[in-house]
Amino acid sequence: MQSKVVPSIAILGKSMLLLDKALELARVFGEKSVRHADSFVNSLPYYLLTSRNKAQIYTNGHSHVVTAHHPHQNGTIMIFPEIGDGASLTADILTGFAHKPETVMLARYTMKDLEKLQQGLAAKVESPDITFTRIEDHSLDWIYPSHIIDTKTTSEMQGGEFEKLRNKFNKVVNTVSIEPLSSPTATRSIKAALHFWIGSLIATGDENAQDKMGFYECLINNIQKYPGLFDGFVVHNGCEPVGFTVWDVVMDDTANSLASLSRRSIKGLSEFQIVTACRKLNEQGIGFYNMGGSETKNLDLHKLKFRPTESVEMASYQINCKRPAYRVIDLE
Repeated sequence: MQSKVVPSIAILGKSMLLLDKALELARVFGEKSVRHADSFVNSLPYYLLTSRNKAQIYTNGHSHVVTAHHPHQNGTIMIFPEIGDGASLTADILTGFAHKPETVMLARYTMKDLEKLQQGLAAKVESPDITFTRIEDHSLDWIYPSHIIDTKTTSEMQGGEFEKLRNKFNKVVNTVSIEPLSSPTATRSIKAALHFWIGSLIATGDENAQDKMGFYECLINNIQKYPGLFDGFVVHNGCEPVGFTVWDVVMDDTANSLASLSRRSIKGLSEFQIVTACRKLNEQGIGFYNMGGSETKNLDLHKLKFRPTESVEMASYQINCKRPAYRVIDLE
């Protein structure tokens, strides 16, 4: 069956998904039959945020593949793992992408994903000469594994291995209050917390501070556009918003951490937010919280403190295709 682009997805920023289409796509992506080891692969909100609403979704009627322009590298297209059984659709897409002038890369690929794609390419009658080279892209969040924690275990913080976490949580819990993401003023509170954060970066001499707002502006726009796809809370210290945590429930037992910001001057606030998120999810019957991967070793070590039950290793691969042995001559 010929692949096609789902027409109502935001293509190169020209349009936004209709709400009913977004909810339907989120449901399809989260079906148990297409469950991926890395639950972010099944998350429509993740793609909207990572692509800054500039994603394309291909489908052949039973599988889906998301492609997106790299948020930090002009001229680079990312292809995410196929949502479905096998990788025949991805193989079809790569055949079409083989001679594009842009750099094309596989994103968030596990070894199993890569093996399935290689099998899909081998099964094609006419397949371009494609090889894959593993690369490290430190601007994206899967240099280190995606860590998944048990919400009940994290909520309870029992035993000696959680002693430091309990101490940090207890120092914060009675000094802050929680505003749910569903509150009419939540996005305004998020903006206030972000402006303080950007100001602190500018004060330390970060010349690229303003550029870091792109992701969060996209987050706020999508929360307002598709409130049913997001959940979370804002943390207040008195009347001042000092942090926020946003997630999506991609399947009936797993949520993904989409965004989290904490005031650094409040020691233990980040830990408080993760434990609070787990408690809220556990109350809803959500058993697992995927904290995602990390760009830095320090962030990875921070997530390991929560004793993940599973860690998923992923990688990026540059796609190498033998170019045709001819060139175009301009006759003008």
